[in-house]
Amino acid sequence: MIAVGDPLGKRFTVSRAPDEERAGELFEVIDREAAAVAAQLLGTSPSATEHLADLRPVLGAVPSNSSLLRPREITMNRASLPIAIFGVAALTPVRARLGEVVGALGKPGAVAALLAWFAVIATDLDRVHAAGICHGAIGQRYLVCPVNGPVERCVLVGFGIDALARRAAPDLAAATPRKDLVDLLSALHDLFITQGLTPEGGAGGKWSLLRHSSQHGEHPALASGTELGKTLTELAKLSLEPAAPMASMRPPRQATLAPPSRPDSGSARNPTIPPPRGNTRPREETGGAAPPRADRSTRAPRAAAAPAPAPGPAPRRWVRGVAIGVGLAALASVGALAYLSKVRDEPISLGMLRTGRRRVVAAPRCDGEALDPPVGYETSAVDFDVACAPDGRTLVAVARGGPAGTSILTASREARRGQAWRHVDSSDATGAVELGAAVATAGGLWSIWRNGVGEPVGLAEVSRDPHAHAQVPLTGWDNVPLRGVMLLHRDASSTWIVSNVESEGGAHPVLFHVQSGDGRERASIRTWYLGAGTVESAVAGPAPTLLFHQRDGAAHRLSALWPQLALLAAARPGGDATSVRGATPTDNALRRSAAVTLPGEVLAATTSGAAIGDEAGFVVTLGPARPVEQCATRGRCVGPGAVHLLRFSPARPEPTDVAVGSETLGLDVLAEAPDRWLVLHEPAGVAAHPAMQLTTVVGAVPTHATLANPGANRGRLVRCGGNVWLGVHLTQPTPRIVAVPTECLTTR
Repeated sequence: MIAVGDPLGKRFTVSRAPDEERAGELFEVIDREAAAVAAQLLGTSPSATEHLADLRPVLGAVPSNSSLLRPREITMNRASLPIAIFGVAALTPVRARLGEVVGALGKPGAVAALLAWFAVIATDLDRVHAAGICHGAIGQRYLVCPVNGPVERCVLVGFGIDALARRAAPDLAAATPRKDLVDLLSALHDLFITQGLTPEGGAGGKWSLLRHSSQHGEHPALASGTELGKTLTELAKLSLEPAAPMASMRPPRQATLAPPSRPDSGSARNPTIPPPRGNTRPREETGGAAPPRADRSTRAPRAAAAPAPAPGPAPRRWVRGVAIGVGLAALASVGALAYLSKVRDEPISLGMLRTGRRRVVAAPRCDGEALDPPVGYETSAVDFDVACAPDGRTLVAVARGGPAGTSILTASREARRGQAWRHVDSSDATGAVELGAAVATAGGLWSIWRNGVGEPVGLAEVSRDPHAHAQVPLTGWDNVPLRGVMLLHRDASSTWIVSNVESEGGAHPVLFHVQSGDGRERASIRTWYLGAGTVESAVAGPAPTLLFHQRDGAAHRLSALWPQLALLAAARPGGDATSVRGATPTDNALRRSAAVTLPGEVLAATTSGAAIGDEAGFVVTLGPARPVEQCATRGRCVGPGAVHLLRFSPARPEPTDVAVGSETLGLDVLAEAPDRWLVLHEPAGVAAHPAMQLTTVVGAVPTHATLANPGANRGRLVRCGGNVWLGVHLTQPTPRIVAVPTECLTTR
């Protein structure tokens, strides 16, 4: 074992000595949490601590997604050689496992797969180049995949090698975006050579031209990574198409004029194959007259033909044949172009590749839990939520769907691997337009939604069968414009709900307290005014925490509210306590934290927060506004931007703000342990190959792990049955809600 020192005080243990003479070598280390992760030697020259400190912000600008993997940490060994630590399991070069791809897909399928993989890498390199960073050392060694498990999409690593090399030799020429693209093509060519592969069909000529141009000239595809990605995607499609036969320029022969095969040949010639060329006299030399029908079996051998006369005008019959041949070739070309224009933008996936030979590969499993495809609850949901029942052993999925997307549908399954979903649709929702987060109480798991007609709020206990429906009468509120509906707490006698009242003059949140009475009286309702702003998210419970949002010019002010439910329930407010505005709580009944100010065009928060002890955490995304048609849910109205984890505690005057990621969308948050949080977010620019990142925040340090492709862009984290589950809504091959243990998906 070799200890690896870290300037920040961490310790890593190397399972075997890295090759100290070759940058890019992969090896394994054991981190301080006793987890085996991959590491890579970044350089062969000793580096100073300040060099690594300068390198960290540079690497922080490199996106880490389904095709690019930046290090989790940069450290040094005892020889002061720089080492990159990845937050994933052991990695190996793709070339070491490429034989499995060829065996599973066949050579044509493997060629198409490699072209499609490299198209994604080329496209993602554009974002690196836009940040002013170049890789500078792309090659086979830096295209890696996991050692165990199925061969997934290859990942490009090695960022930082070029920067360290130029620090050691300042006169070294700086890398360029074009060099990165040329090196990427060279690495792809080397992988082809390793397995004896080559693009064929319609892609063969174009690939040769692209390779030659990258080495000796220019090519439009090398203008940017995006252009190269488009070209490689097109080549992937063309490589699966058979080569088009060359159109013959010979005129078609009439069946009656085809020369018969000789009796002594022993076999009859296929009439579609033209006869061998010879000195046979053309029919036109006889002036168009048909030759005499002599007995061909006794016909004497033909004498040598006389010298051909001087060329004359082209015969009409030959011209007509040429015209017909050219016309047929033109029609074939038009048909091919029409087909290519149809499939040009269709994505290539491994499951759709047409190959000459296939091998059935069992779907991956994780102790009985099928991962491809995962077991799901089939429903065309608009909104969905996945929660754990109070017994801690049952997962419950709640969806807003149905024919008009206004019904509340549910299903449940045991929180053990390999269990099926049990479908139960027994909700009495009428016109549901917004689904809130499910809340577990001592009495059960409750789901809340907002209706478009009738009573403004619906509530149902979904943790038992049949479901118990509770009426929450909000008399006089059926025509008030509300946004968001959050259940805070429910017991045998009362229900606490928060929603936002929208108006032309702004918006403000209202806290509803509905008391059921003793059964002989009508339920009473009181409302409380929480201030000018909106409540974006909540942590439910007897002592809830609300995320309060106020717009401050071009920025956003975010703070925490802690309503004291017991004091509010016992208060005797003056005036009308059922008005739209609501009564103003006393100072001791509503506590507020200091505010965090964050810049951004639009803010979106996750549907609910998380809590550990008295600390509550919320995840917000600040990005550009999306078109209205993309705003089916509140969280999708903001585009990719900065994602922050905000933590508030009554015992700490100043909140904690951790920048989790950039150019991503925050999806969910889960409290793991004191000072340890899980943040789920979606990287931008991977719409064709959806992926999610699971970020672990310890203190104020985030580390990222890319989840195996779940195929969805909405997610929910829930702890149940001793595991952390990822709930997502898939659309292929059938719309369904699934829940998979994250330890089966994460690459760590």
